[in-house]
Amino acid sequence: MQPSRPRVRWTTEVGGRLREEVNNQRSLLLQVLHALLEVLPREAGGFLNAQSPAGYQNCFVWSRALVQGERQWRLEAIVNRAGWPSLLWVVDVFVRQVES
Repeated sequence: MQPSRPRVRWTTEVGGRLREEVNNQRSLLLQVLHALLEVLPREAGGFLNAQSPAGYQNCFVWSRALVQGERQWRLEAIVNRAGWPSLLWVVDVFVRQVES
């Protein structure tokens, strides 16, 4: 039997900032949500031993490249390890356009 994937939750601050970070672009928001809810739980185990970023205790940075049309974006999420293996808390999120 395979272990279940952890659930992903985010703080109210992250929830409020998601639309702002993607400039209210619906297709990009959907990509971010898919990455956080589907991809992050699959990949999180590989980041558990990573050093915590400055200002965040017991956390790791998880990043993902996104493409919208001809634009490239970088999603970076600060994820708390406290609920592992059943829960991952996203405590901060950044979405930036990558200059080519």
